[in-house]
Amino acid sequence: MIEKKLLKKNRYDRLLQLLIILLVFGIIGGALQPVRIFTLLLVPKTISFYVKNKNMFSMFMFEFVFFVCWLLYGIISISWGTDLISGFKELSYLLLNFMLFFVFTFLAIKANKVYHSIIFAWLFLFLLTVPIAVYEIIVDVHLPTSLQQSNNIIGGDGRLRHFASVTYGNLNGYNQLLVYLCPFIFSLFYLYRKGFQTLLISILTLMYLSIILLNSSRAAVLSAVIVISVFYLSKKKINKWVYILPTLFFITLVTYYYDEIFFMITYRLDHQGFEDGIRTQIIQSGLMSLENSMFMGVGAGNFQANMEENYDLVINAPHNLFLEIGVQYGLLILMGFFFLLRKIYKNSRRNRIMVSRFVVYSGLLAFPIMAIINSGHLLSMLTWLYIYSLYVFSNPRFLYNKLV
Repeated sequence: MIEKKLLKKNRYDRLLQLLIILLVFGIIGGALQPVRIFTLLLVPKTISFYVKNKNMFSMFMFEFVFFVCWLLYGIISISWGTDLISGFKELSYLLLNFMLFFVFTFLAIKANKVYHSIIFAWLFLFLLTVPIAVYEIIVDVHLPTSLQQSNNIIGGDGRLRHFASVTYGNLNGYNQLLVYLCPFIFSLFYLYRKGFQTLLISILTLMYLSIILLNSSRAAVLSAVIVISVFYLSKKKINKWVYILPTLFFITLVTYYYDEIFFMITYRLDHQGFEDGIRTQIIQSGLMSLENSMFMGVGAGNFQANMEENYDLVINAPHNLFLEIGVQYGLLILMGFFFLLRKIYKNSRRNRIMVSRFVVYSGLLAFPIMAIINSGHLLSMLTWLYIYSLYVFSNPRFLYNKLV
């Protein structure tokens, strides 16, 4: 294993895992989602820790200053926004998501097996969703939280589309979770290298990829391809036959059931290719709004309000994290966000642990594609927990508890 075998998981490992696993409730609870409540409960202990360890503020000075500046700028931007309620709502969610960074890093510092804990938390989160996802895909019955229900007809020939949304509101919400899982699923091959263990991981991986294919998201499939490509390019010692044989079986299976599995993807590629007319219009309109605002942004939480007032669009949701940040908060905040991602990359370059480098490199390389699958990234703790997981993996000092 990548961490000292003599060390056992402590309560901070378990709290860190629980924080990620609570994402299984998806949108259930609305503003009072379990993961948000749990984060709030951990805030007092986190504050106490950072007060006692003042060097943490210098360690995370950029993040602290950036988050504070983002919030202050967001408060100021409300003055020129038109939707005050959405503005204050978004800023309150952002405040919690930024506090989540310090909660997450606090638990990571105190945990004994932080990499192991994060990887298996994302893995267990996936496994919890599998029974629901498989049932949805086979039976075409969905939870009440799903915006799309049974008998969902897609395409000119009137064919029914079976999909899984689990607790995430729609299939894009679940696809968002699936792509964030990808680097952590494949990182298991770095942790376990014995034949039987690798075989089990291969079966798990094929099941995971099957759900991505059946949910028919071009961006999700492309994200998985990027992560897999990085995996094959970076992993030198591969026990090839152990998971090449299941892969060949998988290829045979999907070839036999090609029409059922690939209908939606091939239909959308035939009619749209990799372009999406509606999303292209959203991007163009968003960039026009950013330019018209003198690159200062249209105001916190005002993306959709601005689109409704100034552009005749079928869909007003951004479906793009970077567009969501830039159009609402302006160019400076967007550059700060890019700098945060750049810091994660630079930290990882100094990390000699292969599993860490793989997770960060593949996770960052696929992130621009992952960021266009769904909307509401800034409000979602799922996206921020993914970013913070990459942040912790990028810095080896979390692994060896050298921060304090």
